Amino acid sequence: MPATSGRTRLLTKPEAAADLGVSDSTLRRHIAAGEISVVRIGRTVRIDPVELDRFVAEGPRSAAPEPDPRREHILALVARAPRLTADQASRISDVLRASS
Repeated sequence: MPATSGRTRLLTKPEAAADLGVSDSTLRRHIAAGEISVVRIGRTVRIDPVELDRFVAEGPRSAAPEPDPRREHILALVARAPRLTADQASRISDVLRASS
């Protein structure tokens, strides 16, 4: 839908959803997940048709997962911990079996 100036006309959310054949709420979920980029003009959200073409061609791009600082801390502690002896591992197994 090129405008006379040679620029591509940005789509509203309902227009973009109709283009994709999905509901407005599905489109909003893809936008919130960062899978579809939007153009914000004040409080208005518009979608570039080129971005929709990319989304259809490539599928949703998943955002890199946020690192979990607790998980990173636990992994660092485990990496520094000394290895268990066979006797220690056996005693832990016995305790765990008795508690279940």
